[in-house]
Amino acid sequence: MTQDRLPYDVLLVEDNVEIADVALRQLERIGIYARHAPDGRQALAMLNAQKPDLMLLDLNLPEVDGWRVLEHAKKLYGEDGVKVIVMTANDDSANKLIGRLQTVERYLVKPIMRDTLWQAVRNALGVEQQ
Repeated sequence: MTQDRLPYDVLLVEDNVEIADVALRQLERIGIYARHAPDGRQALAMLNAQKPDLMLLDLNLPEVDGWRVLEHAKKLYGEDGVKVIVMTANDDSANKLIGRLQTVERYLVKPIMRDTLWQAVRNALGVEQQ
């Protein structure tokens, strides 16, 4: 399926190279090209450089954890300035509650099915399914 590139800036923050590669390919298939930060420190630098429309955020990151990355994004761009989908292995109620309190768009627990990721991204960005 060939699609035109959609005009969205997506930042994928994921330290697992294999998961990042799969997610980047899945996004590309729906026409979304994402920047990739392999750790929290690089995510902070990328947020400082440019505001993304959507951030796909792992929580368990080296150096700076995902919640601190989200806190930084909110300081830079306001409470609702960046839409966030959490993609994590943390399936505990405490982290899910933090996600609700932080008003993340979706809280997805790994492994994440392709269609689930696609639908979450489409919903967050307001993209119609084709």
